Formats: sequence, structure tokens, C-alpha cells
Amino acid sequence: VEGLANLLKANLDKGIPGDDNELLIRRQAFGENTYPKKKGRSFF
Repeated sequence: VEGLANLLKANLDKGIPGDDNELLIRRQAFGENTYPKKKGRSFF
């Protein structure tokens, strides 16, 4: 686990740094952490 945390530049106690610039870089490198919304079912 420590090796993975080092590769991701994460702190095992505090997590990832949360400043806006760091989050933007991570989002560009790893992609967004979201799922596409599914279309809702019709009642009829």
C-alpha cells in the first residue's frame, strides 16, 4: 500500500493534497471520478 501511495503522491494519513492546482493536475492525469448519468426510466 505504501508503494501505491508513493506513486500517487498521496499521504497515507492525510490523503492527497487538496489545493486547486494539484486537483486539476490529477484530474488531467487520471480523469474525472464520476459515472455518466443513466437516462431515467419512463413511468409508462
